Amino acid sequence: MTLKKSLSKGCIDIGLILKKEEIEKYYFHSIGHSLGLDTHDVWISDSKREVGSVITNEPGLYIEEEGIGIRLEDDLLITDFGCTNLSNDIPIEIEDIENLMR
Repeated sequence: MTLKKSLSKGCIDIGLILKKEEIEKYYFHSIGHSLGLDTHDVWISDSKREVGSVITNEPGLYIEEEGIGIRLEDDLLITDFGCTNLSNDIPIEIEDIENLMR
């Protein structure tokens, strides 16, 4: 299941939207960007990533009428064999974050 389909399904399940096409109201940006000398280095989204480059994977969902939003970022190092998640050890689950804060 693609990210957009997953977000759509979740929003339908909680009654935020009625049809999958309505997800555009809450998910209205790209999924990431290149990461380098500048926070948002220029890149062509459909070009091939070179080994050694780093890109972000940061889907987000923003619900303006509730005044909330969430965006979780993973930084991915492109390797000869795919990618390595450089932020793999950063906790993102609520329980893990609460345990860390104790």
